[in-house]
Amino acid sequence: MSRVGFLGLSCLAIACSSPAAPEAKGAPPPTTSAALPEAGPAPEVKSAEPTKWADDLPGALAEARQAGKLVLVDAWATWCHTCLSMKNYVLTDPSLGGYRERLIFVELDTDREVNADFMERYAVEMLPSFFVLDGEGAVLGMWPGSASVAELRGFLDGSIEAHEALSGEATGGPVEALVRARRFHAESKHREAAAAYAEALRRAPPDWPRESEVLKGWLGSLARAGQARECVRVGMEHLGKVRGASIPADFALQLMSCAEGLRDRAAIQRTAKAVTARLTALLEVPPVEMSPDDVADALRILGYAHSLLGDKAAQRAADQRGLEVLEAAAKAAPEPELQATFDSGRAAAYLQLGRVQEALEMLEARERQLPTSAEAPARLSLVYQRLGRSQDAIDAIARAVKLANGPRRLMYLERQASFQIAAKRYADAVTTLEAEVAGWAALTGRRARPQALAAAKQRLEQARRQAASAP
Repeated sequence: MSRVGFLGLSCLAIACSSPAAPEAKGAPPPTTSAALPEAGPAPEVKSAEPTKWADDLPGALAEARQAGKLVLVDAWATWCHTCLSMKNYVLTDPSLGGYRERLIFVELDTDREVNADFMERYAVEMLPSFFVLDGEGAVLGMWPGSASVAELRGFLDGSIEAHEALSGEATGGPVEALVRARRFHAESKHREAAAAYAEALRRAPPDWPRESEVLKGWLGSLARAGQARECVRVGMEHLGKVRGASIPADFALQLMSCAEGLRDRAAIQRTAKAVTARLTALLEVPPVEMSPDDVADALRILGYAHSLLGDKAAQRAADQRGLEVLEAAAKAAPEPELQATFDSGRAAAYLQLGRVQEALEMLEARERQLPTSAEAPARLSLVYQRLGRSQDAIDAIARAVKLANGPRRLMYLERQASFQIAAKRYADAVTTLEAEVAGWAALTGRRARPQALAAAKQRLEQARRQAASAP
């Protein structure tokens, strides 16, 4: 499938943020994860009570300063399927209760305006993203994406270790360089972050358990710094070394994205072949720590690698296997809220495999079950449009717009306008695009999206011309 075609389907399966490749236009299928390969023993679990998550970061930081604790922030969004997988299957684990004496737990919906200050200060380039902060808000640890319970504990242990090491003024070790890299990363200083990640690896002992975390951060920083050629070199060198529940697949995806940024067909082919071999071996018997969401994402990325090699049969087989994983997980989930974790990937796979009616039935049922969620009507709108049911598509995306917040709402407005234009309802499209332009213009600082604003303005002017010339 062409890159454009793939991206059209990934609108349904989007995991929350695509890997960076500034030199490439239109990245491959997004997924989200970064993982530590191992974790130390879990702290003693004081009780089986669920971990309580607050939504007040300033209050949590004040409490941390007073109590001598650190703050764990889960930056997430309601539409992000990996966020839902983490919330439903990892963050509920009772072993995290053992960290209550050291950490304050905070969850922030990144689409809500009340959390704009956090988004202004910290670079959230992938969802979910986890940050460990000291009481002053300084970054001690940053983990973009999915994780198993053991990996999350390893991340928390490493962040606590970093705080203790830095409090003792220890310098010169890999932990100090890693903390420096994470702080640069959180400030979107990607060249500096890449250099610090590389320094952490140079300082690290053999078999350092945080090696995969560092490699993932290094590759992403090189990509975001526009260093696609170096990204490919580093990625090809280390593709076989990374370990974890989801980091091997995410690393592979970032590597392919950088290769496509080179606009070199031979380089793309070499990279896709290496990725195909790595992920095929990984998925022959998926590691037990991989969640269904992780396995399905890895299969989607494997399918994309096959598509770059022109192997449509292998791509279809990967898509089919990924769908089977998600269907089994959804069937095992006892409640609609848990089942919805897998809707994004299932809907995309149904469309990819030509099983449109199954996507329609699943999403219509889900909207009835979860009427306050924007996700089912947003996905339904694409299915209706594919079926030629333009009015149903317009109505569905309008329902999603009413339920969504932040940049996601603006993306839905763009889709609503595209449906209205396709139906030759140009005046309605002008009104919709005016709302989209106003929304992008209201975002400032780190939250601003100048390219999105410029593109929205262009769409608005085009719609105005169409409205003026319409009979």
